[in-house]
Amino acid sequence: MVVRSAAELWLTTAYALRLVALVLPLLSFSTSVESHFVNSSLVPTPSAVRNYTLNSSDVRMLYEAGDCACFCKMTREWTVCVGKECLHVPRTINIYNRRLKVTGTEIATIGPLDFAGYPDLLELQLDGNLLTNIENGTFANLSQLVNMSISSNRLASIQPDAFRGLVSLRSLRLMKNRFLALSDVVPSLVPLTALRFLSLSDNTLSRVNAADFAPMRHSSLETLDLSNCDLKYIGSEAFMPFKKLQRLILSENTMPEDNLIYLIHTMRESGLKAVDLSQLRFAGSPPRTLLEALSHTDVEELNLSKNTLPRLSPKIFPLMPHIRDLDLSACGIITIENGTFSLMPLLMRLNLAMNGLEDIPPAVMILPQLKWLSLSGNSGSGHDYGGGELKLQDGNFAFMSNLTYLDLSFNRVGQVTREIFLGLSRLEELNLKNNSLYRLSEGCFQPLTSLKVLHLDGNAFGKQNFSRMTLDGLSSLEYLNMDRCKLSFTDQEAIFAGALRLKYLSLRDNQIVSFGSRNPFADATSLVIVDLFKNRIRGWDKQLFASSPNLDVLNLADNQISHVSKAMMADIANLSEVDLVGNPIDCDCNLEPLRRYALYHEDTEESNLLIKADHCSSPDKWRFFPITNFLVRLDPDDCLDNTQASTDDDDDIDDDDSFIAGPHVIALYVLIPTVCLSILAAYAIYRSRWMIRYYMFRKRLSQTNLMSSASMAELEGNFKYDAFVSYSNVDHAFVARMVGMLENAPPHYKLCVYERDFTAGNVLNDCIMQSIATSRKVVLVVSENFIQSHWCLWELHLAQHSLLEDKRNGLILVVVGKLKLNQLPPTLRFLMKTRIYLEWDLDPSKQRVFWERLRDALAPSASQKSITLSRAACTLLLSFFF
Repeated sequence: MVVRSAAELWLTTAYALRLVALVLPLLSFSTSVESHFVNSSLVPTPSAVRNYTLNSSDVRMLYEAGDCACFCKMTREWTVCVGKECLHVPRTINIYNRRLKVTGTEIATIGPLDFAGYPDLLELQLDGNLLTNIENGTFANLSQLVNMSISSNRLASIQPDAFRGLVSLRSLRLMKNRFLALSDVVPSLVPLTALRFLSLSDNTLSRVNAADFAPMRHSSLETLDLSNCDLKYIGSEAFMPFKKLQRLILSENTMPEDNLIYLIHTMRESGLKAVDLSQLRFAGSPPRTLLEALSHTDVEELNLSKNTLPRLSPKIFPLMPHIRDLDLSACGIITIENGTFSLMPLLMRLNLAMNGLEDIPPAVMILPQLKWLSLSGNSGSGHDYGGGELKLQDGNFAFMSNLTYLDLSFNRVGQVTREIFLGLSRLEELNLKNNSLYRLSEGCFQPLTSLKVLHLDGNAFGKQNFSRMTLDGLSSLEYLNMDRCKLSFTDQEAIFAGALRLKYLSLRDNQIVSFGSRNPFADATSLVIVDLFKNRIRGWDKQLFASSPNLDVLNLADNQISHVSKAMMADIANLSEVDLVGNPIDCDCNLEPLRRYALYHEDTEESNLLIKADHCSSPDKWRFFPITNFLVRLDPDDCLDNTQASTDDDDDIDDDDSFIAGPHVIALYVLIPTVCLSILAAYAIYRSRWMIRYYMFRKRLSQTNLMSSASMAELEGNFKYDAFVSYSNVDHAFVARMVGMLENAPPHYKLCVYERDFTAGNVLNDCIMQSIATSRKVVLVVSENFIQSHWCLWELHLAQHSLLEDKRNGLILVVVGKLKLNQLPPTLRFLMKTRIYLEWDLDPSKQRVFWERLRDALAPSASQKSITLSRAACTLLLSFFF
């Protein structure tokens, strides 16, 4: 304990002595570092760590409504609002991405006021709420809306003018509601003249009468989804009003066969192109008369998946001259006889996934016109069909020269020989994902000269010896996925050299630790993106990507990198983005190359490198602090001193007697008293550390005229905020509710909370001090989390001294949870003993009193009111004379 206390004293002393010397370099250098770095908080961090930077992977709280408690977060794609107590759509948030999703709330009714402020929305999702009513004109302001979904709600009907004004809407999903008849919803769809896609699936409609869709006779609808609607009857002319209908989805219903056959027969002149009859409980084979009726239509795409069709023979399918796409997935198929598809001369897409085939049937091999084929999941790996290995033999695809897509994923192929893919010279995408592959023969991909996309992820290549010849022949390959393949790349050279045009390489979640003496990326000249996420990489000392001049993005997140070597820096210097998030970065002098790079490329066009990093892993004093903070404070002179010191430590002491010589004894006599005095001085500084930090900080702020903000605001009676709120991140839910209650209810106080009101990129201490100075009062949300937060205690001391100097009595304590006074810091314990504080109670009956007392505490004092009135009077007189 003595040693630890002494260490803390010395650290405090060092901090106090170097604070002034560091301020100027920090101010000049911080901009250059921050321009190259993004702090990505992707893992839970202590409440003391606060991150104000928003990037593509972060989310940020935008809005907290008072009595409805909606919490909204923004990502790159969506603005998402949630909240069990959210009672209406948030109306005042900024939706920069033009896509709003409101889900998991208790909103029951929506009306015109809810969307009046969002005229430029492109997409809107209101799924998973408790909606029972949509008022007329609710979306009248959303003339640019293209896609909308109001699924998984409790709508039993929709008012006729509810969708008025949606002139650009092309897609509407009303799935999983409580519609019992089409008459409850169709009248509201009449104004949607631009609608192309409509889904009413998973509603208990039971019937579709002949006149149900008659009001939509002017519609431009192309796709209608009525799946799983418990349909037992469909009128023969029910879909005739849709003159442009292309796709009809009737899966998972129970219509009688004769009803379905008559419906198809009456639509033979309708121009219908696709019919989904999946999961209609056909057993053995589809009704022959139904298929004959389809053969007289223009239908090109037929989905019969999830029916029970164990054996396919030529007797099942009649002549179907227009069929181009046939889906027979998950039909339990065991055998396919020769000639089964011979009466489909235009068949180009065939889906046989998730069946029980043990090999590739000859009936499929002799379809030279086929361009798309899926045999995924025919061995029982991951599915309930089959039970062994899908046997691939040399020459299986020799007569399928037009094939451009082949899916063999989720089978148990085991190995790929050199002649399996013979004949596939036009193949552009091959999926071998999760195939228990353990061996790729050299040259096995040579026939695939047109291949652009190759999926090898989820296989076990741990014992595969990769060489230049493994991927030889893939001269057109642009995308290669080898995620989760147990790769280690130990002493394997130029693995990807055969893929001359390879641009995107994904090696996520493998077992790569180091790259040995050989470079697996040698001669990969076209690489643009390399993804090495979640391996065990510790770094490298020789350049890996010197032969990849076009490399732009490198993902090294979630590895074991502790420092950045010169070779690594040389590899990433010319990139636009490198991700180091989730690595145990040591914040020491080994990061000097990163600092030097950011400094030398400040305000230049030589590099636009964005380095994503999160927090230091060591040493203890920097743990959990953003790496950018460390780099800003890194002094290169210290690194030089440490290097010299380590060199000196290696020198041997020649003579023990020389150590006892006179000069050394004199030095000891001088050193011992100096150390003792230094310890005493450090102890005094440690006891007064908050006072010292505060006054040094105030001195620096005086140069930026921030000190006068409070006094000027006091004299003018014109504070920017009614109160600054200091709290721990862990308590943000309570604070969000408090902010909503105080801002959205009379007298409408304006509060300052860092998540919303601090400007991104500014120095944190400056933001805190300026917010306190421009706030009439300070509210401390005291809890166990507050006590444990370094930043919260710092804000407490800043607020206390600032208010005392400005002679303001504006400190309000709000206690959340049970606290023990003997465990509180001295300053906070003194405040709670000498001030009346408010205590939050979970009892709803006491919460009303709490809010009233808090509003009274935030009210301006009599002197402040008089200053405001005097200023108003002066303004009135000036306006009278001038």
